Amino acid sequence: MGARLNDSLKLVEETIESIRNVMAELRPAVLDDYGLTPVLRWYAEQFAKRTGVVTTVVEQGPTRRLSPAVEEAFFRIAQEALTNVAKYARAGKVIVTFDTTSSVISRLTIADDGCGFDSSASKQPAKDHGWGLMIMRERAGAVGAELSVESAPGRGTRVIVTFRNHARDASERGVVGAAVELGAAVRVLEHDRDPCGIAGGRRRCREHVGDAGPLPREDGAIVGAVRQRDGPQRGAERMAP
Repeated sequence: MGARLNDSLKLVEETIESIRNVMAELRPAVLDDYGLTPVLRWYAEQFAKRTGVVTTVVEQGPTRRLSPAVEEAFFRIAQEALTNVAKYARAGKVIVTFDTTSSVISRLTIADDGCGFDSSASKQPAKDHGWGLMIMRERAGAVGAELSVESAPGRGTRVIVTFRNHARDASERGVVGAAVELGAAVRVLEHDRDPCGIAGGRRRCREHVGDAGPLPREDGAIVGAVRQRDGPQRGAERMAP
């Protein structure tokens, strides 16, 4: 009786552990707390233990959080891509790269050294294969990302997910546009305050006035400023018509 009870308790504990593992894969708590890269590293470690495929996660660029929906989509796509590696690729190594080098573009790449396939051939999902790629495309499209697959027989496979943060892109373009407009406004103000330019001296003032008549009284102030800066002799030379 005692032995059967112990076996039952062990079975319950194993079932609870299995449920926890399934729940963690469905929505890892660390994804909310720490972001995409830590959860990718955790899952890659679990995947390597389960399959024997050497799996490395690389982060490029500054650490940046994406929206919860985008982070979850990236994680799900990585899961599905690694599942395909285990099922079909016969790979010995996988590299998962999360690239945030650009301030507006985030890119996730899952690359393996497996057998590869002809990615140019358009294949509809069959009963036992082809659904994984379709699911990955749909997950990417649901959050506004793009998914592409690069593969060839004997040359491995690369699954690439690219997400452009349009809000950040528009914000940065707005800042650049405002800076350009500010610079133009400053140049207009400077021209309005001194259309001839003190540094240009009397010659530029005459060119600016043309045949409209004699130079205004402020010309004397301009000459004095140039002489004070360059010295009497050079100032006189610069003022000579």
